[in-house]
Parts: sequence; C-alpha cells; structure tokens
Amino acid sequence: RRLLPDRAVVNKPAPKPPALPPLWQHLREFAARRDAWLSLARNLVPVVGVYALGWSVALTIFTYWFDGVAALVAFLAEGMSRDMRTSWSRARSKVGRLGLIVTRPLSWILVFGIVGVPYWFVLIPLQELFENTDLGAQLMHDHALWLTFGTMTAMHFSQAFHVGYDNMTEADREKR
Repeated sequence: RRLLPDRAVVNKPAPKPPALPPLWQHLREFAARRDAWLSLARNLVPVVGVYALGWSVALTIFTYWFDGVAALVAFLAEGMSRDMRTSWSRARSKVGRLGLIVTRPLSWILVFGIVGVPYWFVLIPLQELFENTDLGAQLMHDHALWLTFGTMTAMHFSQAFHVGYDNMTEADREKR
C-alpha cells in the first residue's frame, strides 16, 4: 500500500519559534503605560516590606490579602458612584434622595459581603498563622503599616476611577 501524501511521515526539523523582542522594546512599552507603573509599585510593596522592613510571613500574606480586598472595595465603590449618580437624577423628592443615601450604602455592604466571599474563605486556613504571630499588634501600633495600606488603597481607587468605568456605556462596560 502506498501512503497518501498528507499522511506520509516526513523527517523535517520542527520550525524555529519566532525570536523574542529585544529587552529595550519591552522596557519602552512598559514605560509608556501608566497602569504598568502602578501595578509594579503595588507589587513591590511586600518585597520592600520583607527585605527592607523585616516583615514577617504573616504580615506579608496579610498584605497580599489586603491588596485584593482593597481592589474589590475600589471597584465596587466606583460602581456605586455611577449608580448613585444615575439614581440621584431620577429621584424627584427629598424622601427619595434620602432613601438613596440610606439604601445604597447598605446595598454596597451586601454586595461586598457576597462578592468578597472568596476573600473571607481564604482567611479560614490562615487563621492559625495570624493568631500565632504578633500580626494584630503590628497592625495596631505600626503607623508605617497604616501608611502602606492607605497608599495601596488609594492606588486601587485611583486606578478604578482612572479606567473610566463610571463614564462608559453599559455595552462598553460589559466588554471591558
């Protein structure tokens, strides 16, 4: 039997993968993006904390956990500001606007509690680590940590509002 040409085994070398772009091209593209710098700064916080400030394992893990929670809070707050603005213009009476002031933050807390469930589940296996260290004392008494966590939160809020979800149409927002 003869093999058909498309089924014939040919001993040809595999094609070479394309060459990687040079390092300077990566650096130039990185330097041109503002969000890349913010992401680098946010990810360097635990590295600087461990090597320069002597952070413990528990504090480093807590920093990563807090970073995720702060990002979630910023994203939901940005969404709430959009919802509040559109609802405010539709509310005609003072009673309707007062209702918005009361119900929207309560709704935000409920949504944060539900959407944040993965963050709460992560705390379960970490509970022993946090209890067996002086993490609570560090967090309560070290003002540099407060500044660090405040800066991380501010960066998340800046990034959430900079992306412009607030001003996008619903269709563009869903695409993004």
